[in-house]
Amino acid sequence: MLDTIFNWIYAEYPMIALIIVVAVVTWIIGSKYFKHKHRIDGMQKACDEMPSISSKLDKIDVNFGKLIVFLTQKHDDLNTGLFQSFSPIQLTSLGDRLLDESGGKKFVDKHMEGIMKVMESEDFKSALDVQTFSTSIVVNRFNEDDFIDIRNYLYKNPVFKSEIKNIDLTPTLICQLIGISIRDRYFEKHPELKDVD
Repeated sequence: MLDTIFNWIYAEYPMIALIIVVAVVTWIIGSKYFKHKHRIDGMQKACDEMPSISSKLDKIDVNFGKLIVFLTQKHDDLNTGLFQSFSPIQLTSLGDRLLDESGGKKFVDKHMEGIMKVMESEDFKSALDVQTFSTSIVVNRFNEDDFIDIRNYLYKNPVFKSEIKNIDLTPTLICQLIGISIRDRYFEKHPELKDVD
């Protein structure tokens, strides 16, 4: 039926038929254009929201860093015999022995150059900042493959047995030992931060 009407209009009024064809084609193209434009506008809106998502992720990262600092500083491990609590905290000979036996010293020797580059990009204001950052580097990397030997040591040796006392070993304790070692190596290169009154 529409074919018959269109053929009659085309035969009697060709200009009107052409206008109808152009209108129908324009309507089809226009509807597809606006449908895609709506999708593009939605994507643009989502992209515009990305900076706020990025800033929220940055805030989460900063807060996570603060949590790590808190957790690494809130400990009762100073009374284990591994640390001397003189200012600044130092490893005892027992702490040095555990650092060596656990593979922590080997880790520091192998990775200190890369760690030093990361630390030198920081703007430390105090010796405590260096100590805190040193330990947080270790905590952040603890689940990486470089720590497999250390994690295996902890698994096989949940208690460090010495002549002085037996010490329950935890990942936090090992991270603190390695962090102090990294801090000391950093201070060897940057004594100006260590020698503050």
